[in-house]
Amino acid sequence: MRDLPYITAVDNRVEDVNNPFLDLTGYTESSIRGRNVEEIWQQLLRISMDLDNVKCLKECSCYMFDILRRAKEVTISYTADFELKQCIYTFKQKVNSMLEDKFPFLEHANSANDTGVALYSVPEFILLKGNESHNRFLSRLLGGAEDIIGKRIEEILPDWKGSDAENIFSNVVKTGKPIFYDEHMREHPSTGIVCTRYTLTPIFEGEELRYLVLIHNDVTKNLTIEREKDYFEKQRDYLYRLFNAMNLPIISFSYPEFNIKEFNNKALTELSELTGMDNLTIDPSISCISLAEMIPFFDISSAKILVERMKETKSPVCHKKMELCKKGRKVYYDVTFHPFLNIMEEISEILIVAADVTDEVEKAKHMENILKLKDEFLYFITHEFKTPLSVINAAVQTLEHCYSMQIPDKARFLIGKVKQNSYRQLRLVNNLLEIARINSGYIKLRQRNVDIVFLTRAITESVAIYAQQKGIELVFVTKFPQRVIGLDDEKLERVLLNLLSNAIKFTPAGGKVVVELSSKLHKHKRVICIKVKDQGVGIPKEKQSVIFDRFGQVDNLLTVQAEGSGIGLYLVKLMVDSIGGEITLESEWGKGSVFTLMIPSKKSKENAKEQKFKLRSDNRLIQTTAIEFSDIYL
Repeated sequence: MRDLPYITAVDNRVEDVNNPFLDLTGYTESSIRGRNVEEIWQQLLRISMDLDNVKCLKECSCYMFDILRRAKEVTISYTADFELKQCIYTFKQKVNSMLEDKFPFLEHANSANDTGVALYSVPEFILLKGNESHNRFLSRLLGGAEDIIGKRIEEILPDWKGSDAENIFSNVVKTGKPIFYDEHMREHPSTGIVCTRYTLTPIFEGEELRYLVLIHNDVTKNLTIEREKDYFEKQRDYLYRLFNAMNLPIISFSYPEFNIKEFNNKALTELSELTGMDNLTIDPSISCISLAEMIPFFDISSAKILVERMKETKSPVCHKKMELCKKGRKVYYDVTFHPFLNIMEEISEILIVAADVTDEVEKAKHMENILKLKDEFLYFITHEFKTPLSVINAAVQTLEHCYSMQIPDKARFLIGKVKQNSYRQLRLVNNLLEIARINSGYIKLRQRNVDIVFLTRAITESVAIYAQQKGIELVFVTKFPQRVIGLDDEKLERVLLNLLSNAIKFTPAGGKVVVELSSKLHKHKRVICIKVKDQGVGIPKEKQSVIFDRFGQVDNLLTVQAEGSGIGLYLVKLMVDSIGGEITLESEWGKGSVFTLMIPSKKSKENAKEQKFKLRSDNRLIQTTAIEFSDIYL
C-alpha cells in the first residue's frame, strides 16, 4: 500500500496522506491533512462515486479530478481498522486513462474560440473536459462564471430532468449513433432565449460506449443563410483539423461527383505508395479527378453503397478492413465516410478518413492459423489414442463373451473396472475428436427426415436403467404424438445423451429427471423444443456464462459426486450450432437446472436414393449410452 496513493482518516477527518497521493492530485499536504473526508471527496477531487457507496463496495472504479481539473480514472479501495478507528482509502490510477493521451484532439479543441467542445462520460454524463467556449456558454446559461468541470450535467443545468437535451443525450446512448441538432432553442430567466446548434457523437472503446463528444455553436444572434454556411464550414474545418492532428490520411470529395476538393500530406503519401508514383501531385482545382481514377483498384461501387446508407442514416459509415496493395504487400484500412449536410439536410461533401489496420488483421490471421494447426495436431494425437482403446475394448468383449464361464468373480469385477474406465477414456477421445473436427471445419452433417418424438423417446428410454439403479424417476412427456423434421439424428443423440448423463449424474436419489418435447415460435420461426429438467445441485448465476466453455466446470467440489473433463457441454454447444439450433440454460443453485434445446421444425429435401430413417441397432445405442454414462458409478 505504501507504493500507492492513500489517505487515512479518523472520525471522518484526514489523519495521514502520502506523497504519491499528493503527486496524483497536485494538492499540498496542508490542504489535505485535517480536512473532512466528504469535503475532499465532493469539493476538491469531485469523485464520481459517492463516499458511502465506496465504503459499501470496498473497491470501485470511478473518475476523480486533480487540482488542474484533469479527469483521471482510478480504482479506489476502502479498508477499516476498527481497533484504531481508522479508515484507509487507496487510489490506483488506471493505465492509459489520461484523457489528454487518449484524445489528443481535446487539447487542440482549446484553440476553437467560436466552437464549444466538451467530453462527457457515459452513463453518468460527467463533464470530463470542456474548452473555454463550452464552459463560457454554460456559465452564460447559469448567469455567471462557475467551476463546472467534474460535475454531472444535471448538477450544471437545473432544468435538465425531462428536458429536450436529456432526451437527446439518452437517445444517442441508446442508438449508438451521432445526432445533429439544427436549432435548439431554450429560454432561461437570466439570459432569455438561447439558440444553439450542436453535434453529439458517441465514442466507443471496444464495444463499450464510454464517452460523448459535444460540439456546439451559439447562433442566437443574426441567424442568416450566410451564418448557416459559415457554421457548416467551421464544423467541417474543425473536424478536418482534428483528424489531421491525429496524423490520419484525409481526402474530401464533392458529392455526388466524387471530385477531390482537399487532402492532407498524409493522404498524398499514402496515395503515392499505393499507386507506386514517387512524384505524385494532385491539383485540387482540376475537376473530374475521382478516387477511382487515381487508384484503379479502389472499389468505387462499395463506396457508393456506403453513401446510399449515409443518405438514409445521415451518419458516418465505415468500410472495415478494405484490402489494397502497397509496394507489393497486402494492406488493410478501415475507411470511414463522414457526410457533411447543407441547410437542406442533403449531402454536399464527404470526408474520407483511413486508418491502417494491417498489423491488427495480420495478427488475427496469424492467430487463426495457429489455432487451426493446434486443432489439426489435437485431432491427429487424439486419433492415435483411439486405436489402443479400441483394442482394449475388443479384448474385454472377447473375455466377456467367450470366456465368461471361466472367469472368477474377482477377475470379473476387475474386468468391469477396465471396461468402464476404457469407456471413460473413449468418451473423452470421441469428444476431443469431434471438437477438433468442428473447429477445423471438417464436420459433416447427415440430414434426413426423422420422427423427433420416436427418436427422443428411444434415447430417453435407453438410459432408464441408469436412472432406475440410482433411484431416480425418469419421465418423458410430449405435446404431440408424431412430428417429422430434418436433422442429423446421430448428433442429436450425442447431445441428448450428454444432457441426460449430466442430469442423472447430479440428481440425488429420490429425485426426478424430465424430458419434455414441445413446439413454439422462436424469432418468428417454428422450432421443436426439447427440455431436460433435473433436480440436481443447480448452477450459480455467476457461473452460467462459462458453462458452455471448454473445461467450463462449475466447481471442482462437484467431482466428489461425479467426474468429468468439463468439455461435454462445450461439445454440446458446438453440435447444436452445427445443426442450426440453439441451447439455453435456466438454473438456480440448489434447485436444479433446465437445458432447452431448440431445433428448426422443417423437413429436409427428400433424396430418392436415400433410405428412410430407421433407428440404428439396439447394440450400437446401448454401447453409445454406456460410453456417455461411463462417468456414473452404479
